[in-house]
Amino acid sequence: RLAMEVREQGAQGMQLRSEHYRADGSLESRVQRTPDERWQLREAFAEDGSLIERYEQREGRDHGLRLTQGWQGDRQELHFRDGKRDGLYRVTSRSGEVIEQGSYRADHQVGEWLQLSELARSIARYDDRGRLHGEQRSETPEGVLLSREHYRHGQRHGRFERYESGELVEAGDYREDQPEGVWKKRFYDGLAWQGRYHRGAQVGLWQALSAEGYLLALSPYDEQGRPTGTHYSFAEDGALLRIERYRDGQQHGPSEYFAEGRRYLVMHFEEGQLLESEEAPR
Repeated sequence: RLAMEVREQGAQGMQLRSEHYRADGSLESRVQRTPDERWQLREAFAEDGSLIERYEQREGRDHGLRLTQGWQGDRQELHFRDGKRDGLYRVTSRSGEVIEQGSYRADHQVGEWLQLSELARSIARYDDRGRLHGEQRSETPEGVLLSREHYRHGQRHGRFERYESGELVEAGDYREDQPEGVWKKRFYDGLAWQGRYHRGAQVGLWQALSAEGYLLALSPYDEQGRPTGTHYSFAEDGALLRIERYRDGQQHGPSEYFAEGRRYLVMHFEEGQLLESEEAPR
């Protein structure tokens, strides 16, 4: 490698420039700085002469274009102004396809942001203070909708929808970041539930239905969102699987479990505490 250092007059006044060259004579890297190091610019170049890395600091703060390249060839462009992200942000693949793109203003994400992957194309929108605002959308590369939701200055507000293989599996409305009104929702048990929210709490009778519309579960909730009363679970053929009883959000009374139409286990609870369990005679 060949190295060269010069002292010259430049845009920043008197500055020092050092360069390193490859064996074939192509420029590999360049560093420019003022003698007091209040400004510096570091650059790296590919063998074809294209700029692949750039890093600038002014008064100890990031400034101007920051350009980096990942080990897989991904290229990231990020702009700074006086130490804060400001301007275009873009990530492109080795082939030049955009992976992510958006804008910063005074260190906040603003406006529309696009993110692409092999599985999804997502669009997020932000207000001037970097808060999610407006419609947020995700779809497959073929344009099949995956999810859609709405924000108002950082809070969920408006319609929410989630799809699986083109089928709507969750839907409802948010009001000031809390679910409100009638919802269709899939919980941890994987069942398709329908019921009502009030100020973010499940209230009233919720029911789970199979894809064919058969009843799979019934669960009542009080006005505070606590499970109450008797909860039922059924098999797809309508056979009873489970009966659980609740009071003030805690299991209370006997919980009964069934298989092949027969009760095989009873568990007795008092205010959420298991007192005893007994196997039913076969």
